[in-house]
Amino acid sequence: MQLKNKRCPKCGETKDKESEFFKDKSRKDGFKVLCKTCCKEYQQTHRKECKIYSKKHYQTNRKEILLYSKKYAKRYPERIKARNALTNALRDRKLIKKSCEICRDKKTNGHHDSYKEENWLKVRWLCSICHKRLHIKLNNKSKL
Repeated sequence: MQLKNKRCPKCGETKDKESEFFKDKSRKDGFKVLCKTCCKEYQQTHRKECKIYSKKHYQTNRKEILLYSKKYAKRYPERIKARNALTNALRDRKLIKKSCEICRDKKTNGHHDSYKEENWLKVRWLCSICHKRLHIKLNNKSKL
């Protein structure tokens, strides 16, 4: 039996789960912990802090971040080429993003099953959660 209402721990109010809470596929009940009002309030009050932290983190760790990026590009040049080809095709409107092929979420990333040049634009459109699940599944298969 699923409950229709949920209590927000921040404001303490019990609200309708479907209309007053954002969806979150990673949570057991499928909804964020905080209600929409409290989520929006949190984002507005902490947006500047997060932006400042990210900027400061990059400035502090710039050399390491750039070094990591260079190492990654050197180690996986085919991945970088495939990602760039996909980005360019989207920019030039040769390809159009589709919804997630598993859950139909509209925010998606292109997943390359192959990094061969002829397959650079052949991608599976997956939301970030389904994409992570696929990689976990693929990593578990490769360990067997």
